[in-house]
Formats: sequence, structure tokens, C-alpha cells
Amino acid sequence: VDQLQLPHLVSCSGYCPPKHPKNHDDNSEQNSTFIETLQHQPETQHKQQNLYSVLNHIQQTDKWSCGFRNLQMLLSVLLPHLPPHHPYFHGDIPSSLRRVDSNPECVVTPIPCLRQLQRFLEKSWADGFDKQGAKHYNRRIVGRKSEIGAVEVSSCLAYLNIDSVVLQFIKCKESRSLLGEFCWAYFSKQRTASTSLATTAEMNSSTMNRHPEDVNCSTTGFCCFCCNSSQKDTSESTYAHASDLLKVAESSSSFGDAKINCPRKTSTTYCTCSCPSLPLYLQWEGHSITIVGVEKREKYSGVDDITLLVFDPMANGPKLKNDLQRALARGKGAKSSFTNGSPAPETGVTHVGKLPSNMRLSSNKLLAKDCQILMCSLRPLNSREKNLSRDRVNAVTAAKAAVVRSLRR
Repeated sequence: VDQLQLPHLVSCSGYCPPKHPKNHDDNSEQNSTFIETLQHQPETQHKQQNLYSVLNHIQQTDKWSCGFRNLQMLLSVLLPHLPPHHPYFHGDIPSSLRRVDSNPECVVTPIPCLRQLQRFLEKSWADGFDKQGAKHYNRRIVGRKSEIGAVEVSSCLAYLNIDSVVLQFIKCKESRSLLGEFCWAYFSKQRTASTSLATTAEMNSSTMNRHPEDVNCSTTGFCCFCCNSSQKDTSESTYAHASDLLKVAESSSSFGDAKINCPRKTSTTYCTCSCPSLPLYLQWEGHSITIVGVEKREKYSGVDDITLLVFDPMANGPKLKNDLQRALARGKGAKSSFTNGSPAPETGVTHVGKLPSNMRLSSNKLLAKDCQILMCSLRPLNSREKNLSRDRVNAVTAAKAAVVRSLRR
């Protein structure tokens, strides 16, 4: 396929997080490739693609630091959008990581270096998070070439008062097959209609007349990365959001548990806001990558072919950036190209050339792997949730009934 028709704008910029002198113990290569999203348009197309925003690809130069590099990619998007009152900025972080608001039009929020992330992880263990993991690492990781996974990343984020959840796609095809559908539901901002109706019912009288299909996260907070949800202590938790997305995924799946849990196709709706979605952290044994978007093709058989669009820390950063820029240049030559970052008014869709192969991963290739996805939000943890996170990892298992059955065999 020479052209990809996108409901979102993809662009490259010279943005790169500043390096603080104390961060020079980190030899990662930060590249300025990032992707911006426009408003999702829930229209039927042969091929749809949802992409992401303000994301730095960070390349690993070793064989063990992928978990840290993916966490840095995630934080490169999340931290600049946290409000000044977020507990992250008032917690136990070094002064070099605090916001610099000298210019209101350019707020600088440094990304923690690898060594700083290792220190946060050690502090999380000392604070009682992930006792099993702390025992495994003997409570020491600073300066060591130790790999980490989704659970360690979740513990680190919880220590920093950032809400996250680990989704498990494990043990059986019924569970693993939901991974692609989950990612599609997440990036296309789908929700079950019952959730949207319940959220709408909680609105005040000024928003009560809105249609459930026009739920906007600026008024409800149910979208995890958007508007003012980070300022609402009552906004939806990532656990609740992830659980609802799994219901959407199950209703789209052709495997066993979807038929058991969703005998009828679940009615879904879309959030119509223009807010981008945070990337997802994807882990399997031996490696992790960052999911920045998803592509869905409808096959003639009626079965959807879902491709994850990823930033792999093992990929050559400069080459990835150049390949992506070439794809954008080819897209600009399309008939309905964009001007000044705006979609073509007659279509609302931006064209882009074929994305580089090292950004594409078919979800079918993951059916033989046990995978974990970490999903987070701008929402701060309250004290009760943080205490609960010390006792157990915030996690949910896809097609749990099928997983339990597979373990009993």
C-alpha cells in the first residue's frame, strides 16, 4: 500500500527534552520524532489508523535497558502535561526534574535519566511497593544492568503518584487474542455505552442534555489523557477504564470467552474530544516496546487484521526519524494533503506514505507470547489507592475465566 489514509495528523518536530547536567550519566539517544493526533472520527473505512502525540523515541545502546527506555518514552509525553499541583512535582524528586515555568509559552519538564529511574524504583521498594520484586532484586538496582518489566514500571509510577494498571494477555488464545482489539478500542477511544451513560448521568445540569455518543472527556474525565481529568480526584481510574475497554475488545473478538461474557455484541460509543491518547507500554519475555498507535484492516473474511504501530528502543533512532519524515513527505503529495497542520477540510483526513517496517507489529505475531500492557493516565493516585498499590499490583487479566480454565488443565 503506497498511501495510508489517517484520521489523525502525523508530524515531526525539533522538540527534544533538555538534558540537565546531572543527567549526563545516561547515554540514551533522544530523537525528536513525535506524532500529533487530531480528533478521532468514528467512520467506517477499509483501513483506519490512530496515531499519537508529543512522543520522543529513545534508543537503547545496550541489551538490557529497554524497560527503562520505554518508561522514558512514556514520561516524555506524560510529564509535560501534568498540572503544576500534581503530586509528582511535590514528591521526592530532585530539583533537576521540577518544572521550569520561566516562559508561560514554553514549560520545561525534564525526563528522568536511567539512573534516576533506578533510584525511584529502589525508593518504591523501600516504601513497601512490590515486595516480591524487591526481594527478587535484593532491593538494589542502581548502577546495575538489570532488566525490568511492566510490574516494576507500575510500581515506580505508583511511587510517583501516577495512576497505572497492568493488563495481562496470557496462557491461552482467548486471552492473547484480545490484545489487538484492546489497543484498537483504546486508541479509537471506544467505551461501552453503559459506561458512557453512567458517566453522563453524573454530569451537572449544564451538560445533562448532551447525547451519550457525544461524551467529552473535558466534562466527564473518563478519557485517560485529556483536558482537565488530571485535576479531578473523582475521575475514572485506569483500572476501571481498562476493564471497560476489555469488554469492548471481547465484544469484537471471535474467540471463546467473548461468546461467554458477551453473548450479544456490546453497544459501544466514542469519546468525541480531540485529546490524544497516551502510548502503551508492551512487555513480553525478553523485551518491551512502546505502542504509539494501531492500524486495522478489514479482511475479506470479515476478520480484522490489527497492526500495532510501535517505537522499539532497539530501533535505530535517526533512521526511524528519517523514514517517518519521508513517509510524511510522500503523504504531503497526496490530493487531500494538509496545510499548517490542519486536515484537508473536504475530507478531514490526512494522507501519509507507508510507515517504516520497524514501526509495524502485527498483533497476530503475539498470539504465541504471554504479554503485559501497562496503561497510565494523568490522574493522580489518592492516598487510599496508593496504600492499596503497596499491597498488590494494580492488574487485570483479559479473558480471566479462560485463563483459569487453562491453568486447571
